[in-house]
Amino acid sequence: MSAEKDMKRGERQIFVVDVIAHQKNTWQGQIHWIQGNKRISFRNVMEMLHLMDSAISAGDSRARQETDRQRQNERKRKAELELQYELKSLSLQ
Repeated sequence: MSAEKDMKRGERQIFVVDVIAHQKNTWQGQIHWIQGNKRISFRNVMEMLHLMDSAISAGDSRARQETDRQRQNERKRKAELELQYELKSLSLQ
């Protein structure tokens, strides 16, 4: 399972920024997302911030989807148990 899928909503994320150059009043370099185990180059500070935001948003989205799936499975299991109980009580009468 990937680190993105394991990320919990609101969990602290760590990025290591390696500024390789400073040209045209902005930074160029690489960003390493520790939890996602990904490294990508950026050409300016805005792109770097966008990459960071995208990584966190993608992880949050996956965490929400997983939570929704778990809730749906719990509801399905509860409905199955209720049906089994009803069938059992009908057979006892």
